[in-house]
Amino acid sequence: MSTRADLRLLVPALVAWATGAAALAWGAPLRWAVVGCCALVAVLGLVRLHRGGPRRPVPTAVATATAVVTALVVAASTLAQTQHEQGLVSRAVADESVVTAEVTLEADARRVVSEGRFGRSELVLVRARAHRIVHRGQESTADAPLLVLAKPGRGWDGLTWRTRLTVSGRLAPSEPGDDVVAVLTPARAPQDVAAPGGGWRVAEGLREGLRQAVDPVWADARGLVPGLVLGDTSLTPEDLTQAMTETGMTHLSAVSGSNVAIVVGAVLWVAAGVGLPRRARPWAAAAGLVAFVVLARPEPSVLRAGVMGAVGLVAMTASRRAASFPALAASMVVLLLWDPWLARSYGFALSVLATLGLVLFVRPWAAALRRRWPRLPEPVAQGLVIPVAAAVTTSPVVAMLQGQVSVVGLLTNLLAAPLVAPATLGGVVVVLVHPVSPLVAGWAAWVAAVPAQVIGLTARWGAAVPYGAVPWPSSGPAALGMALLLAAAVLLGPGLWRWAGPRLRRLVLPRPGSCVLPGPREGTGQRTGQRIGQGRLETGALCLAAGTAVALWGLPGVTQPLLTGRDGAAADWRVVMCDVGQGDALLLRTGPQRAVLVDTGPAGAPVAACLRRSGVHALDAVVVTHSHADHSGNLGAVLDAVSVDRVWASPEDLARPMQPGHPAEWREVARARGVAVEPFGAGTSQQVGTARLRAVWPRPGVDLAADDRRNDGSLVVHATVDGPDPGPGSAVTVLLTGDLEESGGAAVQQLTASDRVDVLKVPHHGSAHQGRGLLDRGAPLSLLSVGAQNDYGHPADRTVEALRAAGSTVVSTAEEGTVAVGRDTAGTLWWGRP
Repeated sequence: MSTRADLRLLVPALVAWATGAAALAWGAPLRWAVVGCCALVAVLGLVRLHRGGPRRPVPTAVATATAVVTALVVAASTLAQTQHEQGLVSRAVADESVVTAEVTLEADARRVVSEGRFGRSELVLVRARAHRIVHRGQESTADAPLLVLAKPGRGWDGLTWRTRLTVSGRLAPSEPGDDVVAVLTPARAPQDVAAPGGGWRVAEGLREGLRQAVDPVWADARGLVPGLVLGDTSLTPEDLTQAMTETGMTHLSAVSGSNVAIVVGAVLWVAAGVGLPRRARPWAAAAGLVAFVVLARPEPSVLRAGVMGAVGLVAMTASRRAASFPALAASMVVLLLWDPWLARSYGFALSVLATLGLVLFVRPWAAALRRRWPRLPEPVAQGLVIPVAAAVTTSPVVAMLQGQVSVVGLLTNLLAAPLVAPATLGGVVVVLVHPVSPLVAGWAAWVAAVPAQVIGLTARWGAAVPYGAVPWPSSGPAALGMALLLAAAVLLGPGLWRWAGPRLRRLVLPRPGSCVLPGPREGTGQRTGQRIGQGRLETGALCLAAGTAVALWGLPGVTQPLLTGRDGAAADWRVVMCDVGQGDALLLRTGPQRAVLVDTGPAGAPVAACLRRSGVHALDAVVVTHSHADHSGNLGAVLDAVSVDRVWASPEDLARPMQPGHPAEWREVARARGVAVEPFGAGTSQQVGTARLRAVWPRPGVDLAADDRRNDGSLVVHATVDGPDPGPGSAVTVLLTGDLEESGGAAVQQLTASDRVDVLKVPHHGSAHQGRGLLDRGAPLSLLSVGAQNDYGHPADRTVEALRAAGSTVVSTAEEGTVAVGRDTAGTLWWGRP
């Protein structure tokens, strides 16, 4: 049977996917127009194929199939959107009125944290589907997906998947293209709450049994085993989640096609081992797949993973490998027809790419392992390469989501690969045994916990490696560039290794008595070229060239420093603006591995990762500009991450009454850690290593007691940061402005009018309430610390326009991530990434 890949259906699936994603933002008339055009193209193609016109029918057939599939996907999204928006639901959303609805929860309720100017707020978020709705005395059936946003402590915490209840609240419209019709804010606690029944209750009992069995094991393993088996990350420590994110290992603790392939592959292996007839084995695998989906909950992500895992198993079967690409394409189309909103889902993209990794790499890489170690069983070899294959193909999307590329990610995934299958299958054994014997399940939990704990230690080690992650912009061109570079590495790597490997071994381990590196034997280059394959070599070289060009085009953080005189990857930065979302955290270098941190960002912000990336191991001081949670709420995490000598704040801020327990009350945190809190008042200066800090504002006697004036009470600091070799023009001057607004900004502009300012930290995340004097002074570089897609409208367009009109280069963490600033030996100011 042929094993040649059949790519003819993959092109229609990819085009339909892209068109479906774009169509979610279109109106119904445009969607139907696209459907009509595609239908016309399909009819013309069918007529041409029927008449036998084209000499090469394959392109015509592919174009016809593309038109048919695209028309189906766009039509499905239009019909689904129309069904969701009709009836009482659409009228209630348009009026933003109160409704009463009977709903079924489609996920567990979970708490989310929102960081704002005035502190930290928590919400309970849960997806639900409305079956019946009452609006202004009218009652109607419905099939409307909703997003419920409730306040904690009102009966919503702890609600689980498939719970049925009645809720009353106000409906508000969702964003265009969202996969929910509306956002519902409950007015009271849920009523008529009914737990899942029947088989779902049994599945929930099995999940709870796994959590109970792993309770005595180590903390990392306690969180990872349920994650590997069921995608349940509720017990995973936050710092471990962060470490796995930084090392590109998050795909291990989510239900994905690779998890499904491991579990169902084990079922097939057992079926073969017990002598089950070959014809019965697919039925055993199907039963195992259904059981896994039910146990992991048939949510959209799990169903998607189940389908993709089945495709991966097809690819891993030698006799059916030729069908893997058509199976992948058909699965994509079926899933898009079932749920058109998957076209915009990053989870769907990750599932497709992970499955593509299984299709492309598992069999050849497993075969390579078995050539090296012939006694290695094929299922074990495939289990070893599954996580690595998934990590390689999902890297472009992961980098786009996280804004960075893990340099150690491939290594950590390679180290973790032999441990994933034992931990996963051990967890499955725990699930099956616990209802019969909790004692035996507890012993089995320790067996699964050992490899899971090593996976956690591997993630923590990788996250602690200095410069282990390289910033990467969250843009389409940058992701495409990475994909092309990875393709070049896969195509060229094996051949280059076969050519260079023997020479490297001779160089490192020369023959006894020989001190001359032997040259290549005659004909070696020709044979190597034949092994690589001319087509493979040409394609790999093309991918390498195109990937480099596209990546450089998509990396503003790389191209921009070239315009300002320096590659931003250099280590001799003077200032670093950490990407902490909607908040502030800025480093001023004071010496090797030391700095002053100005503000800490909100609670949970990745400041520790920014410190590691910047090579900072100790802080001479932390400066708190004012007591708002987005500036001071993360002090505890900073004090836990590195040693801190002292904390500085304005005397006016220190004079405020203590507010114990308030998210912005950083003084309580500092004193509990035994760190000195010292005043840093206007008119005073501090020399710290190579940095000199001068407090400018607030002036004594200015009335800033009211909470609504606390922004204008921000401690403003003018800093001069020199390099390791101080000299004329070598320093970088920075004006740090906190959250100043109009009156405070005007006062600070008068006080600093004669000061040189190379870098302006734009006040208040670029809000519209700015003192124009600061914006118009024309600092060469303006830094905006702002969260992407925040709820405050920051930065305001008029603020950015004013800065650019004054000749300033505006750089935002929402677009560039963490930003470093320095000055080269020629005195040219540059910015880039640390």
